[in-house]
Amino acid sequence: MLAIVQSLPFVQAFGQANIDFDLAKFQWIGNMTDSPVVYVTWRTSPVADVETAKRVETMLGSTTPGSLFSMMPLVMNRVLGTRFKVINGYSSGNAINLAIEAGEVAGVGGTTWASLAANKPAWVAEKQLNIIAQAGIRKAPDLPDTPLLVDLASNEDERAVLNFYSGVVAFARAFSFGPDVQADRVALFRHAFDRMVADPQFVAEAEKMGMDINPTSGETLQRIIAELVYADPILLARAKEAIAE
Repeated sequence: MLAIVQSLPFVQAFGQANIDFDLAKFQWIGNMTDSPVVYVTWRTSPVADVETAKRVETMLGSTTPGSLFSMMPLVMNRVLGTRFKVINGYSSGNAINLAIEAGEVAGVGGTTWASLAANKPAWVAEKQLNIIAQAGIRKAPDLPDTPLLVDLASNEDERAVLNFYSGVVAFARAFSFGPDVQADRVALFRHAFDRMVADPQFVAEAEKMGMDINPTSGETLQRIIAELVYADPILLARAKEAIAE
């Protein structure tokens, strides 16, 4: 069983590396959470919403050019006209958080809301952040007023690209088997996963640890991964152009 780097479906879809596997042929077991990716700035930043982000250049921290920290702000720039400046080179999400506190960068645009809330609960509790937008399958329950990325599109072409990038949220904490594991074993583990994430004791333990549990089934992941890596070539070209910078 394995868990993948969340941006790996894009690597396959865009043909960015010489890979000899097909994620759509992996047999997906389930995802612990579909917590959305958020775009946030520190409370003192003048950029607190999308419209201001279109007028004011804002530095966001990132790890590497192939990470969600880098790609998601570039997508907003290209599709919606924001002026995020991505600063690559930080070693981890925690290093970016330290840079935000130190004032080196204004915020971050590729971390999951669940991860941010777990690692920096005081930021959330004390309302230290401007939460500009969220990208995902659905809104986080505690962010009902923060717009989803796809809802900011002004036409169907923009919506298709933003929806493509939002789909990867389904693989934040996803597990799978390789293509050759027997079907009965896959079915058994899918059933066990579904029972586990619905078990009251498991959910209570997760809540005690500050972990977000909002699961996606293996069958649903199987459909989403195929839609990502086998996307229409025209859509893939538009999506790839969005991160060309």
